[in-house]
Amino acid sequence: MCIYRRRGFTLVELLVVIAIIGVLVALLLPAVQAAREAARRSQCSNNLKQIGLAMHNYADVHKAFPPAAMTVGQHSATAFVFMLPFIEQGPLYDQLSAIGFGGQTNYWLGSGAANTALVRAILDGVQLPAYRCPSSPMDRFRGVSGSNQMVPSYVLIAGSVNHRTTDRTGWTGSGNPWCSAGGLFPGSVAYGFQDMIDGSSNTMIVSEQGNWIARNMGNFRTAFSTSGPWMGIKNRRLPRGDGTWSETGTHATGPSNQDMRSYAFTSLRETPNPNTLAAFQSNNACNTPLASAHPGGVQILLGDGSVRFLSDTVNLDTYYNLADRDDGNVLGDF
Repeated sequence: MCIYRRRGFTLVELLVVIAIIGVLVALLLPAVQAAREAARRSQCSNNLKQIGLAMHNYADVHKAFPPAAMTVGQHSATAFVFMLPFIEQGPLYDQLSAIGFGGQTNYWLGSGAANTALVRAILDGVQLPAYRCPSSPMDRFRGVSGSNQMVPSYVLIAGSVNHRTTDRTGWTGSGNPWCSAGGLFPGSVAYGFQDMIDGSSNTMIVSEQGNWIARNMGNFRTAFSTSGPWMGIKNRRLPRGDGTWSETGTHATGPSNQDMRSYAFTSLRETPNPNTLAAFQSNNACNTPLASAHPGGVQILLGDGSVRFLSDTVNLDTYYNLADRDDGNVLGDF
């Protein structure tokens, strides 16, 4: 009678199998990560398309795009508030509208005003997927006066620093930021399709601010304060050249028409995802850069509602021409 004994794996064979599995995982993991990032980038593109559609629907109703802010001397609601009914957030907008906009409510959510406290409570913990890139590594909320306000990923374009309206002398602090009114969203004004003289398909109106600059984690260099996408500027004036945005020709945070801080919009000065830090990139200064967690560039929304991917290496003149709605320059390839 023959007895066959089952032979087990030797240690060497087991190590070989483990090594093969490790190699397969190492080969598959980048592909899985790339597929996930492609899905996130697609969702980010869809977010921008939704914002573009909301702006177009707003323009159909109001005959103009929503203003970056509609201020009467204090921090006002932004276009991100006015778009709410057009991104299926009608009930949220109705709650805010019942409290009031303009002079009735200060949207600096650190204010102790009674109406501000009501707005702060309504917006506490609100996280709108349409305003947030799924690839963004930035904090989801920032705290203000006991509330958590969302950190958005998309910023309005005020124009480029190459535009004739740029004020380069009014703000001598914070690295001397330059403030433009060459784009569709320069402040307390509502422009329409007819104001995109260069053509809606040639005008960038929204882009990304969803990543840390130069890997400087925790250092917010965006156009948003702790009050999130809801708070706008308080200066009713627009830049019209050097020394013009402030009524005195110089920046001051107290008087409303001297305040040159940019909330919810930016004036483009350097190409996307800069590798170095600069003082003029300071949080809420005019030149907070475009930044994205998507490798190689940022996604941009054009005035016609289309979304394009803009490389970090885009020609600077092309970049400026995209940001300005009426410069008359021939747009290069991008």
